[in-house]
Amino acid sequence: MGPEMTSSRMENQGRVPFHIISGFLGVGKTTAILNLLERLGEKEQIVVLINEWGQIGLDADVVGSEHPTLAVREISGGCICCTAGAALHQTMTEILSDLEPDRIIIEPSGVAKPGEIMDCLQSPDLADRLDIRPVIGLVDPVRFLQPAMMKMPIYRDQVDAAAVLVANRCDTADPETIEAFQKKASAMYPPKTAVHTTRFGKLPLEVLAPVETTQKNKMVPGIKGHVHTDLETREEYKEAGWTWPAETRFTYRKLQSFFKALDKTASDIDLEMVRAKGVFHTDHGWFLMEFAAGSFYHREIQYRGPSRCQLITRGESSEKLQTLGDSMNTCRRTDPVL
Repeated sequence: MGPEMTSSRMENQGRVPFHIISGFLGVGKTTAILNLLERLGEKEQIVVLINEWGQIGLDADVVGSEHPTLAVREISGGCICCTAGAALHQTMTEILSDLEPDRIIIEPSGVAKPGEIMDCLQSPDLADRLDIRPVIGLVDPVRFLQPAMMKMPIYRDQVDAAAVLVANRCDTADPETIEAFQKKASAMYPPKTAVHTTRFGKLPLEVLAPVETTQKNKMVPGIKGHVHTDLETREEYKEAGWTWPAETRFTYRKLQSFFKALDKTASDIDLEMVRAKGVFHTDHGWFLMEFAAGSFYHREIQYRGPSRCQLITRGESSEKLQTLGDSMNTCRRTDPVL
């Protein structure tokens, strides 16, 4: 480690800031990392971990040649969150023990699922030593707006997982495209903690900030405390939102039953269900669940953060809407999840 401990480590009781910079193939992840190293490399001892798809790695050589004194580690031959998962754990253990870095940056392959990388790092021997920061996701604004891209599971997973979404390569996009990106990105669910645009991989340093200083806590109060409810009336519509800490687990089957029965449950208390949408950490993994127009939809999601849900109804009583939230809370697990 360098002669002085960085402020980020001092503020986090010695835990090492850990960043995932993800994005689809060719979006400019390596360029973005090189740019960060130019600005931070003399102040901090940074380790870069690169995962490449295929047996022949190139990005690690590129980063290493640009910064000869930098510690670069490579995991090749498969996706870091599946076939190379064991190698990730071993490599991270060695990095923390042998190199004592001030910061770790990981560049997954263009086909990796960032949420599953975070899952790999939840073992107690790593979780207590890492300060996992919000996932940074890079996208090409032109491709981001193409409907076919969001139909690709890998691409959709990467966008879902990104707490901080950055449109890179804006030098190749016209102003109308950039404006359309910002509008679409700002309307996504779960909401992003920050949305940025840039060119040539120059990321604002604020994307490296810990989650406590992001906008998420301002947007959704109570994220770290007890279940929070925020009722709001807009003409005939009633809205309620809840958040739970990420470590709270829900029973997958109970949540399914809750959402499937929402229309009838609301009707029984004289409410008309307009929409219900939430992301939940369950005993079967992380899921997005949605009820709209009388239909229930759900899918696995790469988002890793506080569970949250929003209910919108038509009706006269906010108190009645609260009863739906109380029913949803009964879906939480009270026993330990092994």
